[in-house]
Amino acid sequence: MKNILIVIFILTIAVSAQAQSTVGLSLGTSKSDRQTASFLYRQNLTSRWSLGAQISYGAIRYRFIDAIAITEGQVGMIGLSLGYKIAEGDRYRLDANLAPRYRRIRSQNEFETINSHGIEIDPNILIGLKLSDQIFFHSGVMLRTAMQLRPEVIGNEQLPSAILTNALSLQKGDNLISLKTYIGPMNGAGGDTEKFYWQVSLGYQFSLGKSTNSIPFFNF
Repeated sequence: MKNILIVIFILTIAVSAQAQSTVGLSLGTSKSDRQTASFLYRQNLTSRWSLGAQISYGAIRYRFIDAIAITEGQVGMIGLSLGYKIAEGDRYRLDANLAPRYRRIRSQNEFETINSHGIEIDPNILIGLKLSDQIFFHSGVMLRTAMQLRPEVIGNEQLPSAILTNALSLQKGDNLISLKTYIGPMNGAGGDTEKFYWQVSLGYQFSLGKSTNSIPFFNF
């Protein structure tokens, strides 16, 4: 599955490489996964709307699948990122984003192979602040929501949970480096859900084509 996700990501970039767009890579760790890697491609459709594709892969630290604690395995996700720029000034930018994703979790224990398929939907609203010509601060709230589809449907795997997101970014030309954190409670099916979530990651992104935005966009 990991190879399929990478091929789709590369093809997406090849098709739209001539348009104003952004390519990003994020590496991190979280309460759920020991290591995570995410790839993002985003293209501006208009002065306000953008559309992107995102893939990610992680090594599991601790997850629940059908009331079974999973401490080894892999998780892969592929999805879209729809963004809308609500407002922008000389020193701020306000964005709303919707990021639906398909998720697959695979784990092998001494008795069986466990496969889980599901979806995650992470609407968020973010404000970017210009602290100096090269330093930016992003902050907002992400409403983490998830549903397991197989092997058993769990519609309330993750009920909308307010996760606080913050990022400090350094921009050099068309290159942007960001340190990002996620922290907040998790609400969902009793026994199948961690009740608190954290994640730390380091991200890098660069622009393809001339950038016209005074406040850089960074997708969470």
